[in-house]
Amino acid sequence: MDSEKYMTFFKLFVPIALIVSLIINFNLSSRLGELESTISSLSSNQHNIINNVNDQTNQVQAILNDFKEEQSLISFVHTDFRPKESAKDQMEAAFKWRVKELDSNSEVIFHYAIGDNKEWTSLSPDEIEKGLYQVNFPLEISLEPQWEVGLSITGSNTKEESKQEIDERMDKENRQKSLNYYVTVTTDDTVKSGEVHTEHLGYYGTNYYGIIQTDINIHDKTFSASLVNHGPDPTSHVIEEAYLLIYDNEKLKEEKKMKAETENLPPDDSIRSFHLDEEKKSEDMRLAVKVVYSDGAVFEKEVY
Repeated sequence: MDSEKYMTFFKLFVPIALIVSLIINFNLSSRLGELESTISSLSSNQHNIINNVNDQTNQVQAILNDFKEEQSLISFVHTDFRPKESAKDQMEAAFKWRVKELDSNSEVIFHYAIGDNKEWTSLSPDEIEKGLYQVNFPLEISLEPQWEVGLSITGSNTKEESKQEIDERMDKENRQKSLNYYVTVTTDDTVKSGEVHTEHLGYYGTNYYGIIQTDINIHDKTFSASLVNHGPDPTSHVIEEAYLLIYDNEKLKEEKKMKAETENLPPDDSIRSFHLDEEKKSEDMRLAVKVVYSDGAVFEKEVY
């Protein structure tokens, strides 16, 4: 008898428990849906707030730039660099600007300096119309590719300062390829000076030789290297050969020819790729890359 009561109770309990479980699951599912909807709404509101803040920031910056332009004594309207027909490593620099609040006895002077040179060259410009000035002068530049050096170092016995040294050296080289300029307006005993502007001249060489990206991987006992040359267009010069120069105590130890990649490259030669498999590393090792272009030009760059 007790067994029959137990079975009857069990038969009643199981359906009730299932019904309660379904109700609980339904409530949890509904609450989760509401929570997901709330989170989605909050995320959407946050996104809208960020967009509004960015829009307002851009508007404020535009207003500040316009105000700064209005208040500026000197406004540059045109800058141009054109190669000379006689030599591709020489070009004519042309600057045109407008001076505001100009008196009849005002003297306008253009000043420029190349690289880290602290001595400024001063030129008297031509006034092509009232308040609008222009100056032209020749520049001699070194045409060469733009180098981008990537360095990955692992292991405790490597020179950890090497990457920082290379970055600092590249920054210095980039500064040497820059043109700094400003304009002064002298009226009686008053001298007003415009802001110093900078033009980077290194990009001009990339029109001929493109960009060279090198990646050096230094391990405990070995190293490897890869090189990719990005040409600006199919008509520019391309790298025909690439070498890795291995120095030991400043003495050239080996010159390893890097293997040219032939797969997965565009057919127009706008990209050239080379690599060198793992080589044995020495403690006082120094590495440089040498490339030979299709026009015979040769360039070297220390990469480690």
